[in-house]
Amino acid sequence: MKQELTPAPEMSPLAPEKLRWKCDEGSLDFATTAELEANEEIIGQDRALRAISLGLEMTSPGYNIFLAGFVGSGRNTTIRQVLQRLDGGASTPDDLCYVYGFGKPGNPVALYVPPGKGRRLEEGMAKMVRALRREVPQVLEGEPYEQRRDQILEQYRGRQRSIIAKFDERVQAAGFALVQVQLGPVPTPQVVPLVDGEPKFLNDLEDAADAGEFDGTRLPAIREKLAELTSELEGVVRETMKIDTEMTARLDEHEQQAVRPIVAGCFDTIREEFEDLAEVLVYLGRAEQHVLEHLERFSDPGQAAGANGDGAEPPATARRRADEIDLEYQVNIVVDNHDAKGAPVIVENAPSASRLFGIIERKWVPQGEEPVDHMKIRAGSLHSANGGYLVLNANDLFGEPPYVWHSLKRTLRTGRLELLPDTSLLGPPALKPEPVCISVKVVLIGDAHMYATLYAYDDDFKKIFKVRADFDTEMPNTPENLLQYGSFIQRLVEQEKILPFDRSGVARIAEHGCRLSGRQDRLSTRFYQIADLVREASYFASKDEAA
Repeated sequence: MKQELTPAPEMSPLAPEKLRWKCDEGSLDFATTAELEANEEIIGQDRALRAISLGLEMTSPGYNIFLAGFVGSGRNTTIRQVLQRLDGGASTPDDLCYVYGFGKPGNPVALYVPPGKGRRLEEGMAKMVRALRREVPQVLEGEPYEQRRDQILEQYRGRQRSIIAKFDERVQAAGFALVQVQLGPVPTPQVVPLVDGEPKFLNDLEDAADAGEFDGTRLPAIREKLAELTSELEGVVRETMKIDTEMTARLDEHEQQAVRPIVAGCFDTIREEFEDLAEVLVYLGRAEQHVLEHLERFSDPGQAAGANGDGAEPPATARRRADEIDLEYQVNIVVDNHDAKGAPVIVENAPSASRLFGIIERKWVPQGEEPVDHMKIRAGSLHSANGGYLVLNANDLFGEPPYVWHSLKRTLRTGRLELLPDTSLLGPPALKPEPVCISVKVVLIGDAHMYATLYAYDDDFKKIFKVRADFDTEMPNTPENLLQYGSFIQRLVEQEKILPFDRSGVARIAEHGCRLSGRQDRLSTRFYQIADLVREASYFASKDEAA
């Protein structure tokens, strides 16, 4: 059975003037755009702004934002303006410093201090070192210290002399002598037989016995007694070395006791400024103990730095050394917020691994790689944006190796930021800085297709970027929005010093916006195209005026 088709309803023909929308110039209540206030607001993106506000104001994990929209829909401009308004009332994040890891030199310690206090900590440590270099030698060269030191030396050396003297008496009574034999740079005590009042080595006596110049029958008894005395000498040497160790420890204790008030005073000055920061106080305590255990750096800085072969430093080197700060007491201010106001807004246009996560600077010299330390740690955008906002372009991000995206997801998921392992030819550095805890809101700018792909194939994405803000390419064609067009044009006039537009010019620009949208009841929000038309119109108007 043949089905009959329903005839299409008759459509009224369109008059020619209905084929395009014409803006009524009389509806524009101004003569030129100079009468309008330049529009600094975001035009035609009310829905996207509500979504952005939700993502930025939510403090729960995962409420990072994906901005979806076509190029030219105002995504970059909008997010910058929104973030600049939001951060005004936010608190300024802390400074981030890396310091030497006492006890674990390969693991620098991360310290967070209030804004501007990083510089104060750095200055305090530098002043401490200079003060100790000035005052410690005065104490250690003073007469009271020297007198007590001599008493300690005499006490322990007297014990050593007594032990050696008693052993020497037993040696002489047995017909032997205690002599010093030069073996290498250090003389070594040794027991040797006495023959006719003169010390002789056993191998010399054996040679003399073979030559008939010494009674060989005496050799067994000499060997037996020599072995006994030599064994006893080893015990004496061990005992004197033990006394020497005790003496060194006692001298170190005396040295530390003498300078401890000065050291404590220098560190207490720093502690007063950081008394509420437990981690800083722990670091200062470890640094103070390190100073007391390495006083030679302050009593003789040239020797600690490494002197010439003759043990002397050139005067110029000595003066420069006096102004230098030992590596262990230097503070690396990785993020300095001393002059910042509010939450940071970081726009990263080249989101490589080193730019995002930071890097340990490394340098190759003819002798090999220079040693790395905490002073060579450099911040990434995530460090700088901590406590604020980080804006990334998705095309730029996914143009990097995949591990950059995976590392970013891990950082946002765990809230812990680690420097990524070096993949250069130098291999990984022998340094593993302490990870830092971060709280950063990431705004990822892309398009709808990219969002759909990530949402479908990346399980982590939907947990980390819970807010999608879609940017419209058009808005209703209303008198209010026509006025917004005029205000937008006036903003360009003021910013770029171009000619102002009269109402007829604004009407033609609005008609072009309507044409771009493809509907008579809509206006385009691709303002980069509108702005280009405004600039070109001003250019040709200038040409006409000149002619």
